[in-house]
Parts: sequence; C-alpha cells; structure tokens
Amino acid sequence: RFFMELERVELRAGDDIVRIGCRNDYFYILFEGGAELSTDPAATATVVELLPGSHFGEEALLAGTASNVTVRMKADGAVGRLGKLQFDQILRPALVQVIDRETAAGFLDDSARCCELLDIRPAEAFADGHRTGARALSIESLRSSLHQLAAGATFLVTPEGGQHAQLGVFLLRQGGRSAYLLAD
Repeated sequence: RFFMELERVELRAGDDIVRIGCRNDYFYILFEGGAELSTDPAATATVVELLPGSHFGEEALLAGTASNVTVRMKADGAVGRLGKLQFDQILRPALVQVIDRETAAGFLDDSARCCELLDIRPAEAFADGHRTGARALSIESLRSSLHQLAAGATFLVTPEGGQHAQLGVFLLRQGGRSAYLLAD
C-alpha cells in the first residue's frame, strides 16, 4: 500500500523540496538524481548528500512542526511523496509503537528488564507536574544525549508531550533503542 500511495514528482537541479522553517506535509523518498540536506543552506559544512533511496520529512510530520532542514536537488531527478494522512495511516504506527498501561506496568515491574520512563516535555512543563518515576529529557536534549542512554534499556515515553513524545519515540528507535509511547 505504501508504494501504491506514493506520488511521483519530477524535479530539476536547484529545486528546493523542503525549506527550513516551512511547514512540510509530506514524507519523501528520493527516486532519481541527487540532493543535499542542510541545516543551514548558506553553509557548506552542514551538508549531507542524499542518494536515491534516501528518505526525509518524517520528523516534521511526527512532531507537527516546520522543517528543520532544507533539501535541495543537485541534479534533475524525481521523488516519491506521501501525504500526511497516508503517512499517519501507513507509517506512523510502525515508527511510533504504542504500549498499553498493563504491558508498560509489567515492563517497569520486571527486575530483569532495564526500563526507564521518560517525559519529553520542556523542563518547565515537567516541573509543573509529571508521572511518578518519570525522568525529564526534553526533545531538544534527546538528540545530544542519546549516546548516554543505556543501549539495552527499554524506554517508555509518557504521552503528555503530544507529538513531541511521538518524535521522541522515533528518535530513540532510530538511535537503536527499544522505545514505546505509553497509551493515553
């Protein structure tokens, strides 16, 4: 179904697919040509080359935020794009797995399992109230501290962070960690 839903878009060298700071309502896969991903289009040091098969756009869709990168075609080519509705129906469940309260309680009670409860909200929101036993780890600091989190642990992310909590689960899983979003 995923491949059937992809819309093919032809692009020319120099075309911006995604612009930093702009709303993005698509998940993309580079089909043909080459592209560059940059967190600062004016700087050359932050450029990542994208080859056919590369994908992007999922973080902005998961978090419901503007794009934090610019992706520009370096050669004529094509992308496949999947709209937000199709992304939510097809990919989101695989990228952000949800765990029910009973299973989560079993994980937390299992002394043989290293399990940690994370609250992804900003420190101010965490200070206003949080679940017992939860550790504060804002989405902003998650990327930089991912390497410090136990590789064999299971992370349960509280749902209070909304879409940022979903992005946190995705980033943890992308970083090789076992992570689930607690059901509301």
